[in-house]
Amino acid sequence: MAKKILVAMDDSENAGRAVDLVAKSFSTDNTIVLFSVIIDTAALCKMDSPELTPIFRSQQSTFCALEDKKRELVTEAINRAKELLLSYGWPKDLIQ
Repeated sequence: MAKKILVAMDDSENAGRAVDLVAKSFSTDNTIVLFSVIIDTAALCKMDSPELTPIFRSQQSTFCALEDKKRELVTEAINRAKELLLSYGWPKDLIQ
Protein backbone atom coordinates (compact mmCIF):
# COMPACT_ATOMS: atom_id res chain seq x y z
CA MET A 1 0.00 0.00 0.00
CA ALA A 2 1.42 3.37 -1.04
CA LYS A 3 2.18 5.85 1.71
CA LYS A 4 2.63 9.58 1.94
CA ILE A 5 6.05 10.37 3.41
CA LEU A 6 6.67 13.81 4.92
CA VAL A 7 10.26 15.06 4.88
CA ALA A 8 11.07 18.24 6.80
CA MET A 9 13.25 20.48 4.65
CA ASP A 10 15.69 23.28 5.22
CA ASP A 11 19.11 23.91 3.72
CA SER A 12 20.99 21.70 6.21
CA GLU A 13 23.04 18.59 5.48
CA ASN A 14 20.72 16.60 7.75
CA ALA A 15 17.70 17.44 5.60
CA GLY A 16 19.66 16.26 2.56
CA ARG A 17 20.56 13.04 4.37
CA ALA A 18 16.90 12.50 5.28
CA VAL A 19 15.90 12.76 1.61
CA ASP A 20 18.68 10.35 0.66
CA LEU A 21 17.53 7.87 3.33
CA VAL A 22 13.92 8.06 2.14
CA ALA A 23 15.01 7.66 -1.49
CA LYS A 24 16.99 4.51 -0.63
CA SER A 25 14.56 3.01 1.88
CA PHE A 26 11.10 3.33 0.35
CA SER A 27 9.62 2.11 -2.88
CA THR A 28 8.95 4.63 -5.62
CA ASP A 29 5.19 4.18 -5.49
CA ASN A 30 5.01 6.30 -2.33
CA THR A 31 4.29 10.01 -2.37
CA ILE A 32 7.05 12.21 -0.97
CA VAL A 33 6.07 15.58 0.51
CA LEU A 34 9.03 17.96 0.91
CA PHE A 35 7.87 20.34 3.63
CA SER A 36 9.39 23.52 5.00
CA VAL A 37 8.07 26.20 7.29
CA ILE A 38 9.22 29.70 6.55
CA ILE A 39 7.63 32.49 8.50
CA ASP A 40 6.06 35.04 6.20
CA THR A 41 7.86 38.25 7.04
CA ALA A 42 6.69 40.18 3.98
CA ALA A 43 4.31 42.32 6.01
CA LEU A 44 7.05 43.20 8.48
CA CYS A 45 9.47 44.05 5.68
CA LYS A 46 6.93 46.39 4.07
CA MET A 47 5.98 48.01 7.35
CA ASP A 48 6.82 51.67 7.67
CA SER A 49 5.35 52.53 11.01
CA PRO A 50 6.55 54.98 13.64
CA GLU A 51 5.78 52.30 16.23
CA LEU A 52 8.74 50.22 15.05
CA THR A 53 11.65 50.48 17.43
CA PRO A 54 14.52 52.58 16.16
CA ILE A 55 16.85 49.57 16.36
CA PHE A 56 14.63 47.50 14.08
CA ARG A 57 14.05 50.37 11.69
CA SER A 58 17.80 50.81 11.28
CA GLN A 59 18.24 47.09 10.52
CA GLN A 60 14.97 46.44 8.67
CA SER A 61 16.49 46.20 5.18
CA THR A 62 19.21 43.82 6.40
CA PHE A 63 16.63 41.67 8.16
CA CYS A 64 14.47 41.50 5.04
CA ALA A 65 17.45 40.65 2.84
CA LEU A 66 18.31 37.78 5.19
CA GLU A 67 14.75 36.51 5.06
CA ASP A 68 14.82 36.59 1.25
CA LYS A 69 18.13 34.69 1.27
CA LYS A 70 16.74 32.09 3.68
CA ARG A 71 13.75 31.51 1.39
CA GLU A 72 16.11 31.18 -1.60
CA LEU A 73 18.31 28.63 0.19
CA VAL A 74 15.34 26.48 1.21
CA THR A 75 13.93 26.60 -2.32
CA GLU A 76 17.31 25.47 -3.70
CA ALA A 77 17.46 22.65 -1.14
CA ILE A 78 13.99 21.45 -2.12
CA ASN A 79 14.95 21.53 -5.80
CA ARG A 80 18.08 19.45 -5.05
CA ALA A 81 15.93 17.00 -3.10
CA LYS A 82 13.51 16.68 -6.01
CA GLU A 83 16.41 16.01 -8.40
CA LEU A 84 17.78 13.34 -6.06
CA LEU A 85 14.41 11.63 -5.82
CA LEU A 86 14.02 11.73 -9.60
CA SER A 87 17.48 10.17 -9.96
CA TYR A 88 16.31 7.29 -7.75
CA GLY A 89 13.36 6.73 -10.10
CA TRP A 90 10.62 8.55 -8.24
CA PRO A 91 7.85 9.68 -10.60
CA LYS A 92 7.65 13.47 -10.74
CA ASP A 93 3.95 13.43 -9.89
CA LEU A 94 4.67 11.66 -6.58
CA ILE A 95 7.04 14.39 -5.37
CA GLN A 96 5.27 17.31 -3.76
